[in-house]
Amino acid sequence: TNVAHGRRRRWGGMSALWAARWARNGGLIVRSTVPTLRMAAPKKAPAKAKAAEDEAAAPAGEIKVGSPIPGVNFLKDGKDPVYKEESEYPEWLFKLLDPKPTLRELNIKFDEEGPEALSTQEYQRMLRLMNRGRIKEHNMAKSKK
Repeated sequence: TNVAHGRRRRWGGMSALWAARWARNGGLIVRSTVPTLRMAAPKKAPAKAKAAEDEAAAPAGEIKVGSPIPGVNFLKDGKDPVYKEESEYPEWLFKLLDPKPTLRELNIKFDEEGPEALSTQEYQRMLRLMNRGRIKEHNMAKSKK
């Protein structure tokens, strides 16, 4: 074991984890690095230009075709994407905003019409929601003890 008398054993000044890495890599300790994503700082517009933009801006929730969509760009040297016609976007994109059925609705449909009435996605969603509810009940029971 790596623990002796409540303390970790060390091999030549190395912890057990580093000793295992050292042995596995033939005496070389290799550290892996993970690239980080750096967010671009928002560009500041001059006060006069900003006031003109506010006056010319479309009402909330309405974006004109060909105008840039602010706040979507996350690349340092990138530009904001331009809004296109709705016909240029795929159909599934607009279905993302549709409300999903609740567990109660799925259970009613399953009980009344049978398992064949549910699509694969609906059935998987029902199982996922049931499992989530079971986990929450288990956690509540544990916290009351």
